[in-house]
Amino acid sequence: MRWKKHGRRNSMESTSSNRKEKLLEFFSKYDTTLDIFIFLRLVVAIEICSHEEVYELLIPGLRGNYSLEDWCIRRVTPARRFTDHVMMVALATALEVPLRVERVRGGHDPDIYTVPGVLCPRVTLLYSGDHYGIIYPRAPPAENSSHQAS
Repeated sequence: MRWKKHGRRNSMESTSSNRKEKLLEFFSKYDTTLDIFIFLRLVVAIEICSHEEVYELLIPGLRGNYSLEDWCIRRVTPARRFTDHVMMVALATALEVPLRVERVRGGHDPDIYTVPGVLCPRVTLLYSGDHYGIIYPRAPPAENSSHQAS
C-alpha cells in the first residue's frame, strides 16, 4: 500500500528536526509572536481580575479610584510594556507551569510553583532588571559523540 508510505520520513530524528525548524520559523514571525504575547497578556489580566483577593495584596497603590481592573488595563494588557513579578506569578498560575526566575544582578526570588510535588520548574527565566528572557537547558551530549571520555 504505497499511499501509507507517502509523506513519511525515513527516521524519527529528521521528522523531529523538521518539526523544530517549522516551529522556529512560525514563532520567528513578528505578527505571530505579537499575537501570542497579546493572548498571554489577556490570560494574565483574566487571572488577576478573577482572583482579586490574591493579587490585590501584591500590587501597591490600589485605592478606591484606581482598581485592580484599572491596573490591568494600564499595566498588563498594552503591548510592549514591561512585565513585573506579579504578572509572571499570574501567568505561571493560569497556565499551571512551574517557573523559576534568576536575576542577572544577584538576589534570590523563590521559584514560582503551581503544581504540587514538582521538584524543579520546567521554565527558567533570566531577569535583567527590565526584561525577562527564557533560559534553555543545555542539550545532553550525544551518547555516540567522539568527544566523550573512554
